[in-house]
Amino acid sequence: AYLIPKGHRVLIFCQTRMMLDLIQLD
Repeated sequence: AYLIPKGHRVLIFCQTRMMLDLIQLD
C-alpha cells in the first residue's frame, strides 16, 4: 500500500480549502 506523505496531505487540504474559498466568493 502507498502511504501519502504528510506534506502531500497538507497540499491536498490547501487545494480543497482554495476551491471552497473560490466557491464562497461566488
